[in-house]
Amino acid sequence: MTKITKLLLLSLLVLLLTTCDNPKTDNSLPLSTPEAEGVSSAAVLAFVEAADKEANEIHSFMLLRHGNVIAEGWWKPYAPELKHTID
Repeated sequence: MTKITKLLLLSLLVLLLTTCDNPKTDNSLPLSTPEAEGVSSAAVLAFVEAADKEANEIHSFMLLRHGNVIAEGWWKPYAPELKHTID
């Protein structure tokens, strides 16, 4: 199992343990699970694995559905707490 696969699975576990009913005190996006939003988590994992093999350099991945984050992950050395400018 690759590091990104483990990271995605960990992210999905965190999403499963997080409920959208909790009040937010910051400006983060609401979280949900792939299945709760009509998306197969196996399909998300297959996409990430394919992207990991085919893409030259991916920094991060975030999937939103119906306004909720349903999957996210980062390729090393990038991380969610690091600022990243998109041009």
